[in-house]
Amino acid sequence: MELNQLKSFLCVARERNLTRAARVLHISQSALSTQIRGLEESLGVVLFERKARGMELTAHGKTLHQQARQVLNAAQALRDAAGRLSATPTGVITMGLNTDPAFLRMRTLDAQMERHYPKIRMEFIPSQTLATTSLLREGVLDAGFRFGLSGDEGIDEIPLADVPLCVVIPTRFVRNGMTVRDFTWKSLAALPWLWTTCECPFHKLVADRMAEYGVRPRPVADALDEYIVREMVANGKGASVMRRDMGELLEEEGLAVVWDEPDMFRNTPSAQRQPASSASSVSSASSVNQGSPLSVPLSLACLARRREDPLIQALVERALAVWSA
Repeated sequence: MELNQLKSFLCVARERNLTRAARVLHISQSALSTQIRGLEESLGVVLFERKARGMELTAHGKTLHQQARQVLNAAQALRDAAGRLSATPTGVITMGLNTDPAFLRMRTLDAQMERHYPKIRMEFIPSQTLATTSLLREGVLDAGFRFGLSGDEGIDEIPLADVPLCVVIPTRFVRNGMTVRDFTWKSLAALPWLWTTCECPFHKLVADRMAEYGVRPRPVADALDEYIVREMVANGKGASVMRRDMGELLEEEGLAVVWDEPDMFRNTPSAQRQPASSASSVSSASSVNQGSPLSVPLSLACLARRREDPLIQALVERALAVWSA
């Protein structure tokens, strides 16, 4: 029995689908199947059964699920203890990237880690904000970028920056004689929207704002991946919410317009606000962008019990330095 097999077991149990789990773990589906079969053989029990709706835990699988998590936690605690015995932090950090690497300043962070902590090897893998907590608990990630602050139990979230968002409207919905300034939350709600049923912090922010005016968005397609959303907006499918820098690129291409909430529709008194920042800028967490009515925190998440791990401390130190520059 190997630790990687236990990680795979937990991931398949969460995803309930081999293809999705293999994608999360960045291995082939056949390799994942081999790991699961090997674990079942070593334990002498069947952990999953295939059903029409996906991979379901058997009764034995449900019994062993929590124990597998405990074994992985104990193994990580052992690594953490060994790391504290070393004068220089040494090891591997697997880091989840919830959006494009350039926006997350991955190259700068990697260079900073290599310069200040040469014995730490960074491994970066794609992830999603909504999956971050599960991936941390399952040991797939050591740390991960995420949008928003989840407040999930056992998770520490270190705010790095405030990310301006915007509502983007395909140009075909801005009819003759109209300007983007003519839109209000009520008229925006009447448009077709690219939405998601998940608790995405971007969409939750817009839904909460619309609720203040007694309206709700009208979804026409379920889309969460920001690059899929971008292409669907560009194709005129519907309005959506995205990072402001991405929205302004669509505007520059003449494919959409960016809507800014007028002062009269903002809850914050104007005396407490400052002018909105430029499209490409992201202010540091110590100087939150108060001018943008739509914004979410970018945070670095890790397991709370690993917050004092020298590897995590080194990563947090460098990430804060990168985002305060």
